[in-house]
Amino acid sequence: MNGGLAPLAAALLLSACTVHVTPEGVLFQDDHHPALAMGKLEPTVTDGRLEPLTLRHADGVVGRGVHWVKPGSKTVIVYLSGNKMRLAERGPSLLPRFALLDADLFWLDYRGLGASDGQPSLETLQSDAVDLLELAARARKPIILHGLSMGSLLAGRVGQDPRVAALVLEGGITSVRQVAEVTTPGWLRAVVGFEIDPRLAAFDNLSLLARYERPLLVLVGSRDEDTPPVLSQRLYDAARSPGKRLVIALDKTHRDAMTSDVAIAAYRALLASLP
Repeated sequence: MNGGLAPLAAALLLSACTVHVTPEGVLFQDDHHPALAMGKLEPTVTDGRLEPLTLRHADGVVGRGVHWVKPGSKTVIVYLSGNKMRLAERGPSLLPRFALLDADLFWLDYRGLGASDGQPSLETLQSDAVDLLELAARARKPIILHGLSMGSLLAGRVGQDPRVAALVLEGGITSVRQVAEVTTPGWLRAVVGFEIDPRLAAFDNLSLLARYERPLLVLVGSRDEDTPPVLSQRLYDAARSPGKRLVIALDKTHRDAMTSDVAIAAYRALLASLP
């Protein structure tokens, strides 16, 4: 999951017979949290503005990110990024893509990462995502919850909230076990097992989507090796939603499906379908 499971094959070579996958081994923590350079993040479009975003959580930890304001927009996107994905690094390429849409956008660095303070845990990352949803809900507009990679696990859970009008799962994860299995070479899978920490195993997007009936857009790059397209196909197949769509962006890898024109077209269609 964006740096947590990517080195898995190498770890397998050194293991006895079992690989232990824990939150502590997956979640990433930065030592320093520099301020965001807003001037480097501003999309080069004229019909919107980028504002700094500060969100203080109930435990006092401060999350920092950005709020893209699109004048006259009728929808809000809450973006839950991938693990080890800093806004300062990925914002310059992704914010201009979201600026093409008729929607506002909220994006916070995860707790302990990039510009945000604190130490990450599965529990705090989920509660922080709920806090961001609460903030977005103040706009009283339909909310699209967009989760990339690890963010898709958070989105699957938080997306059960009735205030979420639609889900976008990009480079989506079915379960941590399935990611580990499909990204491990077949010859290693035959001799090595996985022990998934119960805290991670509890995240099961297939079960959640089997109960999800609102609009769903599943995005994935055709060359995504971290969360391969087969996982997105499983998410799409499991979803109960009558308004679901699977889009595979040709020649795109992990984290960059949104840079594809077909992804923007699919997103615009999703926005148009919302009341």
